[in-house]
Amino acid sequence: MTKILKVGVLGAGRWAQGAHIPGWQRDPRVQVVAVCDPQLQLAEEAGRTFKIPTVTSNHRELVGRDDIDVIDVCTSSATHFQLTM
Repeated sequence: MTKILKVGVLGAGRWAQGAHIPGWQRDPRVQVVAVCDPQLQLAEEAGRTFKIPTVTSNHRELVGRDDIDVIDVCTSSATHFQLTM
């Protein structure tokens, strides 16, 4: 039995919706379980479009979950350090 890799995506803009989320969802071994964006409407749009069950504007909610295996940081480069530390 193959374990399903659970992914949370930080950022719900063009790169996330145009490349990262569709890429993750093409792999049957992966489930995108959460998406976060400080602009909640972007996260909600991604949640609806890609049927992602958890939507938030607070990155700490997503990063703090113990059921997520991978955090995909899909934000502008200037925010990567702050979000990952």
